[in-house]
Amino acid sequence: MTNAPAGWYPDTEQPGNERWWDGTQWTEQRRPGIPAVPAPAPYQSAAAQPLAPAAPQAGANAQKPLWKRTWFIVTAAVVALIVVGSVSGAIAGGKKTDAIAVADTTPVASPTPTPAQTSAAPSPTPSTPPVEAPAPAAVDPTFFKANAGKQLDDYAKDLSDLSDAVAKGSTLRVMSNSIELAFNEGELAAIAPTTNIAPEWTTALAGLSITTTQIADAISKKDYTTVNNLVGQANQQVASLRDIASRAA
Repeated sequence: MTNAPAGWYPDTEQPGNERWWDGTQWTEQRRPGIPAVPAPAPYQSAAAQPLAPAAPQAGANAQKPLWKRTWFIVTAAVVALIVVGSVSGAIAGGKKTDAIAVADTTPVASPTPTPAQTSAAPSPTPSTPPVEAPAPAAVDPTFFKANAGKQLDDYAKDLSDLSDAVAKGSTLRVMSNSIELAFNEGELAAIAPTTNIAPEWTTALAGLSITTTQIADAISKKDYTTVNNLVGQANQQVASLRDIASRAA
């Protein structure tokens, strides 16, 4: 069976309205129905008055009027559906065309150009005048002599204790005196000398630092003969540093 074409048809659920048939099924789209134009009544000629009632003839097939025949009714219904579908399609197409035309003619607002932002010229950075480093504070000669003399006395005592520990074979005391020598040498390096003796003091103290390191290396090797020789060398360096410190002014 061929389905009727898509179009508007009388709504059987809501009389007076029409419902959209999409060609395969009914949709939920409805609209007020268009009044149907009544079909003209078939022409009937005036019946002649029979002179006498005629008796029906047996075996004769009585023919129905044209408008009562089934094939005529079906054909008329199909034609009506086609006409209604064509009219509905034309109306819908016209509405769609109008909508497209309205959409095409609607002016599109162009974006307002944004003015380009110009970067502000960098403000000149004020130049900072160079800050002069403060001059080092003058070293008090009296304070330097007292402090340097105390640390040199401690170093000389540790040298004497080390020689005594080596002579007695006390390994523990030897290691302890070696640590004390390194500590006292560091204390001497932390003392700032006066300007007049600074170069000479720094050079002599560097020599004592080397001797202190050599004593520690000889102790680690248990070379006590070298240890005793280095102790004598260190005593001479201590005496030289005392002489330099005495000239601080």
